[in-house]
Amino acid sequence: MEALFETMAYELAPFGVDVTIVQPGGYPTRIWANGERHAASILARAPAEARAAYAPHLEIAGRMFRSGGTTDPMDVPRVIARMLAMPPGTRPLRRAVHPNTAATDAMNAAAAEVQARVLASGPFAGWHARVASRG
Repeated sequence: MEALFETMAYELAPFGVDVTIVQPGGYPTRIWANGERHAASILARAPAEARAAYAPHLEIAGRMFRSGGTTDPMDVPRVIARMLAMPPGTRPLRRAVHPNTAATDAMNAAAAEVQARVLASGPFAGWHARVASRG
């Protein structure tokens, strides 16, 4: 989906259409309970030595599942409303929405760097400049 929306952002930029990828983080949905249930099922079938080898990772995953998402689901529509209020041409390509966006921000920065290397020169340089200059 992200690649589709990135493509749309570049292809629509010459027409003044902004595309922003909203990246919500951990919100209170059934994903947490479902993840814990499926993980427990997999772990029940795993050999003891495999569970022991991954014990630190399993503890982190368990804490994440038990947290159940700790943010307000209304954060997402509030961010969308703020972006809609921004002047055209200033909306970011990506907008992470969560109290801790450090990992998402790092991945977005890496993606932006790769896109700059690939698209900043050549026939798509103008499209890239329009998208990269936003937000």
